[in-house]
Amino acid sequence: MDKKPSGSKAELPDLEGVKQQLLKERAQYDAKKEAFEGLEEKLNKEFESGLDASLSDEERDVILEGNVLDIARMIDAKRQAFVGDRVNDERKELELMEDALEQKEERIEDLEAEASFRKGHPDLDTDGFAEYLRGEMSPNQREKFLAESKGDKVKFLGLAAKAFLESMGTMPDDDPKLPTDISNIAGATGDVDNDTDDTPDNDYLASVGL
Repeated sequence: MDKKPSGSKAELPDLEGVKQQLLKERAQYDAKKEAFEGLEEKLNKEFESGLDASLSDEERDVILEGNVLDIARMIDAKRQAFVGDRVNDERKELELMEDALEQKEERIEDLEAEASFRKGHPDLDTDGFAEYLRGEMSPNQREKFLAESKGDKVKFLGLAAKAFLESMGTMPDDDPKLPTDISNIAGATGDVDNDTDDTPDNDYLASVGL
């Protein structure tokens, strides 16, 4: 007996809300980046003006002993702690913010593609399709679709959707164009496996080459 799609639909996240959040985070990143550009110079000036006051009795003894190499090493270590470490910490934070922004921009592109897809394909059982991708599609099918799609996510999902609909005994006349964001087919949480294992859904999607 052919299985019939349930027509189950998960709600997409609020696309406009995600866009507004991106704009807010982009403004925060730009402000932080602008401040970072003058940070090292600012900290060096603060270090030099406050160096004498920051010296411990032991450090003053090093200076009085007059060993140039020891003095240079001591000052370099203090400068690294006051300037270098703080600059590196800020740089790493900026890199993390930039990575997060890039991921959110890609997410918005995927959500727009999925929203467009859903308008043209209102009858697809998106929950069922996500479950099919998660566990019902065989490893051989996955490898075959990955090879045929050559890294094209939309083409991969199109091939997978065709197989999914065939498994349901419900094939349309035309192959559907599918969303690029299956991480959100199961809703705002992006949970395509309903927490049935400890593997994050995005890790699963990466495992099929998406």
